[in-house]
Amino acid sequence: MGIIRKERSFKSGFFYLLVVLVLTAAAFLPSLSNGFVDFDDPSYVINNTLIRSFSPANLDRIFRSAFVGCYCPLAVISYSAEYRLFGLNAFFYHLTNYLLHLSVTAAVFFFIYKLSASRRAAFIVSVLFGIHPMHVESVAWISERKDLLCALFYILALISYLRYLDIKRRRHYILSILYFVLALFSKPMAVTVPLVLILLDHFCGRDLLSIRSLLEKAPFFIASAVFTVINISFQSASGATGLVATPGVKIYFLLKAIPFYLAKIFAPVNLSAMYLYHNINAAHSAEVKYYLAVLALLLLAVIFFGRRSKEAIFGTLFFLMTVLPVLKIVPAGDCFAADRYMYIPSIGVFYLAAVFFGRLLESKFGIARWGAVFLLSAVIIILASLTWQRCGVWKDTETLYMDVLKRYPDRAPLYNDLGAHFAERGDLDKAIRCFGIALAFYPDYKAAKENLASTMEDKRLRAVREEGEPAFKARLEGAKDAGEKVKLLNEMGLAEGQSNDIDKAIALFREAAELDPSYAESYNNLGFSYYLKGDVAGAEGYFRKALELDPGHKNAKRNLDFILSHKEDAERVVKK
Repeated sequence: MGIIRKERSFKSGFFYLLVVLVLTAAAFLPSLSNGFVDFDDPSYVINNTLIRSFSPANLDRIFRSAFVGCYCPLAVISYSAEYRLFGLNAFFYHLTNYLLHLSVTAAVFFFIYKLSASRRAAFIVSVLFGIHPMHVESVAWISERKDLLCALFYILALISYLRYLDIKRRRHYILSILYFVLALFSKPMAVTVPLVLILLDHFCGRDLLSIRSLLEKAPFFIASAVFTVINISFQSASGATGLVATPGVKIYFLLKAIPFYLAKIFAPVNLSAMYLYHNINAAHSAEVKYYLAVLALLLLAVIFFGRRSKEAIFGTLFFLMTVLPVLKIVPAGDCFAADRYMYIPSIGVFYLAAVFFGRLLESKFGIARWGAVFLLSAVIIILASLTWQRCGVWKDTETLYMDVLKRYPDRAPLYNDLGAHFAERGDLDKAIRCFGIALAFYPDYKAAKENLASTMEDKRLRAVREEGEPAFKARLEGAKDAGEKVKLLNEMGLAEGQSNDIDKAIALFREAAELDPSYAESYNNLGFSYYLKGDVAGAEGYFRKALELDPGHKNAKRNLDFILSHKEDAERVVKK
């Protein structure tokens, strides 16, 4: 007897659901103490000027914009609501993710129960979904709000469609379309919903080729096509699809993706926030035969179970259909895989696990039944403990980067980015060490060279300020000529600006400009100081003055270009 069976009432189903939610809540509890991280959080929240106002004009811009190459307006609107209520208090952003994950887990429970009429199946699938370590990335990373919203509306769309198939009320069909559109506005990965609806038709014994069935799917496929085009255009515009790779490298990672994900689901160890593309050597090429073997076994399983077990075919095809958008058929970004990509597809694998455990629990042999109970209990304890630990990895930027560097200890860009993080927070010594390590691995790394030089200059300016005003005045009095005095005044102004004493910095830059009105750098520094003070028009005027004196002044030109291209955003930020 299979796991699919009819049950007359939900009865103790809420107890099963309560157990699932308690276990999930406990496993992800450490995520609530985490902060923001430099992985996209600045783009989505911290530096995102569009979330600073809940105005109709801003909402319109959100719906017309992509963020980090992804079209996800509902997620950004949720950040805007949180910013209005809580500012940049990271706890509340994490709390929202935490509650959304619990909601998605509950939706998975009801979806599987509606599909199978089995509380046991619903419990097994939802508890594995709720506590799996691969889902930490989607929950503990504030920027992955889009994953959670997409999954919630995705599952609600499937539940509504099942209700439509059950009682034939058109409002459930319309609700399914509505939830689907909301999922698409949350994250484009929802484009696979139409394929899963066809799978549900097959599971429920419906004629897939009937005119009615085909017409019902038409709105879903049209919406999927539209949102696919929208997202690809945004990704192309952002350069996310700009990875240069040989055909051999592309084929290798395409074949590796599914076996890689399955291995991580069944053995979620050595997880990482990044699984980077790498060069292919002879050893890697030899692995291809194993990947082909796994893919061949999956194909044979689909063929074998196609007429024998609708549960097995559903779980397998659900996984394969929902994983399609993240297989990087068109390579995008630096990573060939990501834990977050398994948030929805893992449901199919967990359904297969529920079928397996269900068969064992219905065995005639007591040892098999008790063995299944022991195994499932052990799996739940292990997964929950791994998830608890994994939440700590996302605590802050340094912890996260250090975890990634365990897997990729020789990646210069990672050290450069970590160095930039330290530099922004004023830990210049750590920043200098990180830039130095990056250059040790890649001596011609231009960004690391520039960052190292800039950070060394910041450290020098900090030392200048720490000398104190008497020492500075002594240096100023000992200057040989007006030109040297002007440079010293600018140097001290920069030091004061670095310490956030903008008014004192402006006074020093003005003194320098009065001493030598032809020195362009004084006006560039004045422009930047006025921008920091919130006077965008004044900043623009000083940058133009610097360029008038020195048309080749690179910093002044770059600063003016930034002011002109981001004038509206800049004014909004400084007014705030």
